Amino acid sequence: MLESQITLRVKVLEEFLALLRSYVAAENAVRRAEQAYNEAALASASGQLQQLRSRINRATAAAAAAAEQANVGTTLIAQAPATVGGRTSQIALFDNVFGDFFGEPMLPHVATVTEKAIGAYEAMGLDPTLGQHGAAAPLDILNAIRRALRPSFRSGAPKSEREVQDAIEVILQAAGAEYIRDKEVAVVGSTTFKPDFVISAESLAIEVKLANERHGASSIQHELAEDVAGYKTKWKRLLAIVYDCGAIDDPEQMREANEKHFGVTVLIVKH
Repeated sequence: MLESQITLRVKVLEEFLALLRSYVAAENAVRRAEQAYNEAALASASGQLQQLRSRINRATAAAAAAAEQANVGTTLIAQAPATVGGRTSQIALFDNVFGDFFGEPMLPHVATVTEKAIGAYEAMGLDPTLGQHGAAAPLDILNAIRRALRPSFRSGAPKSEREVQDAIEVILQAAGAEYIRDKEVAVVGSTTFKPDFVISAESLAIEVKLANERHGASSIQHELAEDVAGYKTKWKRLLAIVYDCGAIDDPEQMREANEKHFGVTVLIVKH
């Protein structure tokens, strides 16, 4: 793994860890204000807590992708009390930062995993052989986007395709992918095709679509058919990412049809 990739991922994780610690401090400040019946202090601490929660929500996708690439394990196996059946559950920590399991908060576990991921990258910096998996491969990228894109919009559905592109760029950065955005083109006759992202090392073109009431399944399908014809003249692999805000009735049919007829991998992420 390149030193620049390690540095970027450590920065993402350290900033996320600082937010988690600030959130815990703000929670403690809220409790102290409540116990002291100090309304002014409570209002101030509660406002800070809300702001930190929003910042953590926005940063979670990148931190989750970086932690996954560090191979430290981001799930927790927890067992419920015997009084309620004692069932065992597997909890995706970064999807449950503010959750709890029968009264046990998940945030401290998320902080621990984040610290472990930072340590793993620091070790890679000292010994590059520990990062043998190298730059993100197409399957790594697909899995990272599948896992992290939906959590990028916890605060509300995206209003534009650019918002989805920006979220994917954060995920690609956290995954250590070396990409080019909005610059590479394929020229076919008098028509120029420009994918949203290109990962040259993998000969991979990535196209991003937003499906909503103004941009439905038929429009997206028409655009994909045109894009694929152009992209195939230059890149071997094609990945279409469709963020669906409720406009696609049968995502599995769309995915299978495009893979069968056009040879393009389609990832449809439901909001």
